[in-house]
Amino acid sequence: MNVIDFDSGAKRILDERSAALAGRQEALSHYAAGASAASEAVQDAVLSLMAANGLPEIIRTVTFEWPVELGVDMVALALAAHDEGFRAGPGGIQRLPARRVRAWYEGSGGATVIRSVQDGTSMFGDAGEGVKTIGLAPLTLVAPLGYGVLALGARTHCAPEAMEGTQFLDFLAAALSRKIGTCLMRRP
Repeated sequence: MNVIDFDSGAKRILDERSAALAGRQEALSHYAAGASAASEAVQDAVLSLMAANGLPEIIRTVTFEWPVELGVDMVALALAAHDEGFRAGPGGIQRLPARRVRAWYEGSGGATVIRSVQDGTSMFGDAGEGVKTIGLAPLTLVAPLGYGVLALGARTHCAPEAMEGTQFLDFLAAALSRKIGTCLMRRP
């Protein structure tokens, strides 16, 4: 009498599936830890922004404190209204034509991550040389305040999973937009 042994085949398949599941569980665990750390960094950055009083302090917080808090090499912001604009970043504050800020604002089309950047100097000034990855988000200001852009720069190529999605970038831009709006609309 011949008996077919289903046990060894079933056990092999079960072991393979169990190993694959363990690998997926480990990957998910690493992702969750990274997302938790990113969330904490963004919360710290927004808390430091909330403590800023006045536009000069907002600019200092964003350009000097946020890079450390967010773990990026540099942060810049550009604002424009009517025909005048400026960029504030690691190299200080430079006047810009409003059309340049408008081009960044319209070109972003919402928060986005640009990998393999050829030249970061347009967004970050001379300090942006060597920037490889830029996170860019429009700053939505209420009329008549104009428009702006927030940029986070890294000198390394970020792995796609390191900057998955743009939820945190959107949140930072929304918080910054609201803080700038509140500051500029405040009556003396």
